[in-house]
Amino acid sequence: CSGLFVTKAGDYYISQAEFSRILHFNADHSLRRILNRPAIHGFENIAYRPGKLTGDGTGRLYVIAKGMYEGIVELNADGSFSRFYGVHSVRLNPAEIIWRSFSTKEQRKRQRLWLPADFSSLCMDSEGLVFATEQGQYSQITRLNAAGASVIKVDKDIYPCGDFTFNQFGQGIPVGPSQMIAIDTDNTGVYLALDMVRSRIFAYNEDHRMLFIFGGQGDRAGYFGNPIDVAFVGKNIVVLDSLAQSLELFEPTLYGKAINDALSFQRAYRYDEAMEAWRTALKYDHNFTLAYAGMGRCLLRQKKYTEALEYLRLGYDREYYSKAFEKVRNQKLRASLPAVLWCIVLFALLRLILFAARKTGITAAIAGSASFAPIKAGYNALSARLKEPLAVFWYFPWRIMGSPFKGFDEMKYEKKGNYAFAFFIFGLSALVNIMASTYNGFIINFNNPYKLNSILLASQVLFPILLFITSNWSITTLLDGKGKYGEIFLTVMYALFPVCLLRLISILLSNVLTMEEMPISTALLSIAAVAFVLYLFIGLAVIHQYSFTKCLVSLLLTVVAMGIITFILMLIFSLGSEVVQFVVTVARELSLKYF
Repeated sequence: CSGLFVTKAGDYYISQAEFSRILHFNADHSLRRILNRPAIHGFENIAYRPGKLTGDGTGRLYVIAKGMYEGIVELNADGSFSRFYGVHSVRLNPAEIIWRSFSTKEQRKRQRLWLPADFSSLCMDSEGLVFATEQGQYSQITRLNAAGASVIKVDKDIYPCGDFTFNQFGQGIPVGPSQMIAIDTDNTGVYLALDMVRSRIFAYNEDHRMLFIFGGQGDRAGYFGNPIDVAFVGKNIVVLDSLAQSLELFEPTLYGKAINDALSFQRAYRYDEAMEAWRTALKYDHNFTLAYAGMGRCLLRQKKYTEALEYLRLGYDREYYSKAFEKVRNQKLRASLPAVLWCIVLFALLRLILFAARKTGITAAIAGSASFAPIKAGYNALSARLKEPLAVFWYFPWRIMGSPFKGFDEMKYEKKGNYAFAFFIFGLSALVNIMASTYNGFIINFNNPYKLNSILLASQVLFPILLFITSNWSITTLLDGKGKYGEIFLTVMYALFPVCLLRLISILLSNVLTMEEMPISTALLSIAAVAFVLYLFIGLAVIHQYSFTKCLVSLLLTVVAMGIITFILMLIFSLGSEVVQFVVTVARELSLKYF
């Protein structure tokens, strides 16, 4: 027997790969029919070895046939061939494509066959879709619709692939990523996947978030010798162990029962009962993020949006957090709309009064009166004091943004660039990077605040800037560039001015936008990057007096120089650490010998 499928009516199918057939039995165990090899045009000379199989309510069967890489074999109710289901194309990475393009015909013949991923297991879920596992793929678990297309939609960072981290090398221990060889699902959307590498079972909910893991290799209770299949039996789980020649039956613990109840109640829209079940689960594990997410979703359904935000944030459920946040934001906007409208009306009235006063000459009379003279003098003194800082920190940077060629020309020949502003931007760029990692909106911020290193975040910006300036200066010195080190520094800093502004705006927007609106915030970062490259290119071309081609070549050489300098620095640090380690070792040996 290479596969077994039991229908809701009690009939069951057994596949026999060695005989190329499938046996159909009635519920009373009497043989009903034999489904021999179907006629598949073009595959007459290929062995038909049916393995694991499943079926739907119409009598169609879906069979994994070993050696047939075209997809799952779909059979009609009468046993005739219908089509290949869930067909996959060959996936080559860029390196393999380039290598094959340069290979000769003889070399390509000697290379391994490039075949699509082969399915290893499948099952039918409660919605009539097929869950399947694939061999040799990172995205091993897939869900196929009636057309055979994958409809599993999950974030790449939480894809149900088993172990996220694993040993690549080792002696006597399992190595490499998980390899799923069996899958099954129940009527609540929960599905199980069996990992062949470490003999563990991973359970996921319908949103593909992991619920629990159990099992492993060993002789103790709850461990397996060589598990080859897993299935639900009601709420219990049964595992087939080929080495022990046994069926291992597991029933839920109190913790597992609470999770199952919560998922069942939530799926049945019984949110009050689901909340209680999630609270019970949290009593066993206060760090169970899925319970917080489940409670947040229940509160959202009950229109308790503010409370839902807190739980959804604790559960890292960004999708539903966005939905709850939109509701809360709209409520606040509706509440504050009258005040905003009154402010607009008052501002318009004030502008109208001032306009009328200027027209009638009242403002001129007040300004010329003796009592207003001290106020006017103070205003003039303040304007004179702020004139230079405003020119340095506001007017000239915007002058460069509006007319970059004239602005950078004035910076070089009229010395309008200011080092105080440059160092301000230098520090601000590091500060903005720290703020982005810390204060970006929850929807797009995946950083752990307890693991952030401000010094490292600042160095991620400051070191590349200094490295670029130094590399560009060293290259342009050899290419007759007219720009000095300080002028290159000023150019880079003024080019970073719009980047800092747009990144600050992006941080603010990320805290008030929903997930659907978040592309507005991310688009600002793209605009900032384009603006930086454009202003940097123009600025370097002006201060070095380069043509377009020569400036482009100098930038390419600058990138090469950055790589060389980075390599040298890494070599110096590596040798330095070796010297320090040698000195420490010698000092330790001397202390042990003489002291």
